[in-house]
Amino acid sequence: MGKPIDELEVERHRAKMAKRKRVQDAEVAGAVRQGRGVVWIEATQVALGKPDLDFHVEAAPPPIVGPSPEVIFSDPEDGE
Repeated sequence: MGKPIDELEVERHRAKMAKRKRVQDAEVAGAVRQGRGVVWIEATQVALGKPDLDFHVEAAPPPIVGPSPEVIFSDPEDGE
């Protein structure tokens, strides 16, 4: 299967995701501009959000599996 993940790797990943979330939750004030099919924000103020360290990763639910396929071979009779 997969290799075991040590606690240091888990903590590194948690810190990385917290930093990413903080940047995603940034509050930006400014003017929205558009030109040649591109939209951008000319920011006048940026405030970073606080990291949320109280999150946990849930395991993905197991896939729903139907019955196994059945293969049927025909047995030719005489004359076929």
